[in-house]
Amino acid sequence: MNPQALKDLIKLEYAALRQEIMHIIDWRITFLSFVGTSGGVLLGVNAAIVPQPFRTFFYLAPLIIVFPAQFIYFDRLKMFGRIVAYCRILEKLILGELTVERYPGWENGLLQMRIRAATFDQLPDSKLSRSWSTGPMRSFLAVPLAIAFLSLALFSCGVLSLMLLEPLYVLSFVVFVPVGVFVIQLNNLVKEIYRGKYSFNSNAYYWGQIMGLSLKQLEDAKVIG
Repeated sequence: MNPQALKDLIKLEYAALRQEIMHIIDWRITFLSFVGTSGGVLLGVNAAIVPQPFRTFFYLAPLIIVFPAQFIYFDRLKMFGRIVAYCRILEKLILGELTVERYPGWENGLLQMRIRAATFDQLPDSKLSRSWSTGPMRSFLAVPLAIAFLSLALFSCGVLSLMLLEPLYVLSFVVFVPVGVFVIQLNNLVKEIYRGKYSFNSNAYYWGQIMGLSLKQLEDAKVIG
């Protein structure tokens, strides 16, 4: 492809992805507001209307919203990290600070990105796995997690108060099983985020590999820092 035509294509792709970044930022605020409001309303309605001893189990109602919301939110933020890292490289290409051996484009490169993300444990440099300082997950699910912990705390306190009511006591342990599965899955997800699997630096390294850029080239161009 003609170098100028390629540069024009990169500029168009960069502009489109910048719009997507702004869309995700706006969506995040709206989504977290909805989750926080919905969870708070459910807890308030439960405390005001539902009689004991059934109120204890309805303290888990916000989790119906919170648990799916966490994974939806995480999925969007994971894509956000990939787009930002990709745009960092595009910026350097537009400014002429980097040249690439291969330019697959966003859609074609995304499939390769997903494959390379599975090799996270083989990253060559520890700085690539700093997530809380360089990644898109610093404010990971603060609102949904707060509601989830509040719901589980109220539920656990309620279970202790129902220990003399044997049928409800048994039911409480039945309810704990699916809740426990969700908590374990979330715990694994948080560990991956803390280790930096989805950080900007890690994503930039993967994109660099796809485009034929070395780690040193990315560091020299300040794509990774």
